[in-house]
Amino acid sequence: MTCAKCGAQNLENAKFCDRCGAKLETPPPPAPAPTEPAKRFCSACGTPLKPAAKFCGSCGAPQQGAAAPQEPARQTAAAPSPTPQAAPAPPAAAAPRPAPAFQTQAPPPSAYRPPAPAGPSHPPSARPKGKGCRTGCIVLVVLLALLAVGAYYVWNNVVLSNPAALVGTWKVEGGKSDLTTEKFSFEAADGGAKLVQDGPEKLPFDIVLKPEGGRVFKARVTNPADKSKWVDITAELEGFTTLKLKAEMPDGTTEEAEATRVLGSDN
Repeated sequence: MTCAKCGAQNLENAKFCDRCGAKLETPPPPAPAPTEPAKRFCSACGTPLKPAAKFCGSCGAPQQGAAAPQEPARQTAAAPSPTPQAAPAPPAAAAPRPAPAFQTQAPPPSAYRPPAPAGPSHPPSARPKGKGCRTGCIVLVVLLALLAVGAYYVWNNVVLSNPAALVGTWKVEGGKSDLTTEKFSFEAADGGAKLVQDGPEKLPFDIVLKPEGGRVFKARVTNPADKSKWVDITAELEGFTTLKLKAEMPDGTTEEAEATRVLGSDN
């Protein structure tokens, strides 16, 4: 507390000055600061207004004495409210317009269709041309090759190895014809093929050729008058129409001939 007489500083609760002894008087409380009238703003464009204004000076909108808008909550009561700067009033045509109703409405559930998933350029059921045909051709060639091998095996090891393959008429085309007559034939016999000769050179006994394996047939011919005289006759089929004949003597000499099957009805 300051003494009004000598200006000395005293304690706050002192009643007399400790320097000059004058009575200290408590100063009156300071007068409250004048409060500023509440600020007003245009309700249409937000432009600051005078306290008594009835129309906005920027947009001309009538005013009804509305109180000033509350300041943001982040400002404290103790902080002085900043004076808003006057912003240029936007033209009335720039006011936002409500969006058309069709833009804010959600489309009906049936109107939306999800896009089709990405897939191959050709339909799933379609296959590239040429691939299936190539595979089928390979399978067909393999099957035909197996059939050909099987047919060859059956022909050589079953058909031509059977004595029935000798049955028919044959004619000697090359070699020594004294192995048999120039024209001869085979007939089916028990387990073999019986040689039937024509002409005066035919042998006085039967010759039956037996299978020896594969396409080879053999028979031993013995002279009834002299058992030491014999001949081994071998016949080998080289296909259905060619027959090779071979005779082996006891002294080691051999004679060979080749016969061809006679085809046709005038055998």
